Amino acid sequence: MNAFTRFLGVSAVAVALALAATVVTSSAAVGAEPEKTMTQGAQAPVTAADHLAEAAKYEQEARELDAKAAEHKGMGQLYRTQRSAGSKQGAASQSLVSHCDRLVKSYTQAAAEARALAKAHRDMAKSN
Repeated sequence: MNAFTRFLGVSAVAVALALAATVVTSSAAVGAEPEKTMTQGAQAPVTAADHLAEAAKYEQEARELDAKAAEHKGMGQLYRTQRSAGSKQGAASQSLVSHCDRLVKSYTQAAAEARALAKAHRDMAKSN
């Protein structure tokens, strides 16, 4: 093994170790305080204020989902205008259009469900 090959091997190991250390460090920082779900010991909303807070969370989620749906609707329209019938690009563009259309439908449905959950929590807040 010549000196250059040995150098490349040592360099590759050093880079791998540095990347591993970075991943471990950033994973710990990013996941420091994960959001609790009801199955992880969080309390179910009880008071009117609890229910209103949950409703606000679902309303925010619905707005975010609407934004994602709008983004994909725009991308789908862009791909529709760029496709050429019968070309390889046309087939790829059609695949992307279909992908975007599915995401628009999925995000729109999820936003509607989030709004329904927000309404349910507002209704429960009124009955407390």
